[in-house]
Amino acid sequence: MEDSPHRIPADYLEKYLHDRDASATLSMFGPDATCYGTGPDEVGYDLDTLEKLYRRDIEQAPERGNYSIIRSLVRQPAENVMVALYELNISTHILRQEVKLNFLRLSLLFVRTEGKWRIEHMHISLPTTAHGEGEAYPIRELEERSKVLARLVAEKTGELQAANEELRKKIEEIKTLRGLLPICASCKKIRDEKGDWHQLEAYITKRSEAKFSHGICPECAKKLYSRDLSRG
Repeated sequence: MEDSPHRIPADYLEKYLHDRDASATLSMFGPDATCYGTGPDEVGYDLDTLEKLYRRDIEQAPERGNYSIIRSLVRQPAENVMVALYELNISTHILRQEVKLNFLRLSLLFVRTEGKWRIEHMHISLPTTAHGEGEAYPIRELEERSKVLARLVAEKTGELQAANEELRKKIEEIKTLRGLLPICASCKKIRDEKGDWHQLEAYITKRSEAKFSHGICPECAKKLYSRDLSRG
């Protein structure tokens, strides 16, 4: 005795969403079945492609899942045609992490041939949460993203400007030290661009990151302390 037509879509939900049984699920499709999914490549215009998509789906999330029906509608517009529409919440585990898919939409087109109901078309999709009420496209979400992007660009621009200014100052300092320095042949003071004379250490320290530590070289030590050394 044939099962009640309304029981057929429920069997599909159990085999596909709960049991995650690829072979049992695929056995419910007709030889010319087609399908659409959410992913950009989830389009099957022939049974071979449909089978690959289902097997990939179940291989990526093989654990048994749980589902709850939000709303459903099963109609039989003709003696050998049946349409089943579902809104579902699904929970499962992928890569050891719990995954919940809410408001999943599923539509199934069944055709009865030789006394057997077969799925001729399946369409499953997960609506994006970016869409707001009354929006055909996620306009408000895109506007918020634009604001965030503009803020990030402004912050990064400020950082780059500050870094460029610091780099400009360093380059100016390097150019000053690389240029021709007028230095006194006697006291070794250096004349700056304003005509003022500065101690060598002060001039270089002001225009670079160099720091001085003072000591006495062996030659100077002999000149300054030759008498003390000879006495020792």
